[in-house]
Amino acid sequence: MTFAGQAATIRYVKLNGTGDGSSWANAAGNIQTVVNASVSGDQVWIASGTYPLTATLTMKEGVNVYGGFLGNETDINNRHKSDLNNNGIIEPWEFTNATILDGQNARRVLYQADAFDMGTTWDGITITRGSCPYGAGAYIRANGKLNN
Repeated sequence: MTFAGQAATIRYVKLNGTGDGSSWANAAGNIQTVVNASVSGDQVWIASGTYPLTATLTMKEGVNVYGGFLGNETDINNRHKSDLNNNGIIEPWEFTNATILDGQNARRVLYQADAFDMGTTWDGITITRGSCPYGAGAYIRANGKLNN
């Protein structure tokens, strides 16, 4: 748990990362491992790329996960956006550096087992090729949110 005045930890993930997630230069490669190592109030930043999943990602209460990074940013507001669909409007979800979670048509991509007391957000990710008997990409309950 993060207490008032205590800085949240940011953990970093890149495709093929082999580090402990302590920085972009030392990024980890497994999203779920980094989420599991985080505590409420922490953030997980995921660099652009397509991440083929071998298991469903499980949300953790109070751990916010953000995609859309090139992989060198020092501020969450430095994620670049562009008019990817050329409609003259840059929508909130049009990240230049897309972070894609690929369920490979074999699994649900994102899952929240229980309702959360604390808000938890996954932002700036694209879910693709999710599969499960009751819907495609994500199962999210109270106080869980999928943005942009």
